Parts: sequence; structure tokens; C-alpha cells
Amino acid sequence: MNSPTRTSQILAAMVAIFLTTMSAQAAGKAHPVSTAVQVLSLRSAYSTLASANHNYGNHRALAMQAIAEACSILGSNVSGDGKGGEWQFFSDFQLHQAQATIQLVRVGIPKGQQPRIASLLDTAINEINLALKVH
Repeated sequence: MNSPTRTSQILAAMVAIFLTTMSAQAAGKAHPVSTAVQVLSLRSAYSTLASANHNYGNHRALAMQAIAEACSILGSNVSGDGKGGEWQFFSDFQLHQAQATIQLVRVGIPKGQQPRIASLLDTAINEINLALKVH
């Protein structure tokens, strides 16, 4: 479980990504999100997926693998074993939450920059979409 300080840091990072992305989109250009914010957000998404109780036909695990590889490219790592022990409803919510976080990071990657990370995040988003169709 996240500490209140860690939760506040994650929330602040997500708000920063959202605000910088929205202001950049309003100006008609992409805004690069700092690597530190990307890593913090992706670790949060990975952790959220890891605590989900169901594997969704292996799609949750594949999304986690893509996130781990993206973090590795960014010079970081993630870990987790993926068994949180909660009900399906909460597990589904966690997947939606992780997907939203990944989408915020993905939108902040300028077109043509960091193509491998963008591709891995697209894979993670797709795997979560597939996972949510499996029950």
C-alpha cells in the first residue's frame, strides 16, 4: 500500500502531466514530459496493475511487461507480483486507473520522439483493453 506521501507525489505528478499536456495541446504543440515524471507515473501504473487480483487472460501481465520495458529504456525499473486479493470490481477499477495513467504519459510524448517507449505504452494500453474484456 502506498504511504500518504507517496500517494501525494504520484497525484502531483499526474496533475503535472495533465496540466502540461492540456496547455501544450491548447497551444497546438506537444509538450515533452520529464523523464522523472514519466517514470513516476509508469511505476504507479505498474504498481496498480500488479495489485490487481485477476490476470485477464495474461493481458494484464503483458501490459506490465511493456511498462517494465519502457521504464528500463528510461533508466529505471519496476517490480511486483500482481496478486492483490480483491474482488473483480476493484481489480477492474485498478486496470482502468492504470490505463488512464499510461494514457497521460503517452499523450505527453512528442510525435516522433521516444518511438520505442510510445510503442510500448500503446501495447500496454491495448493489453489493458483486452484484459478488461476477459472475466
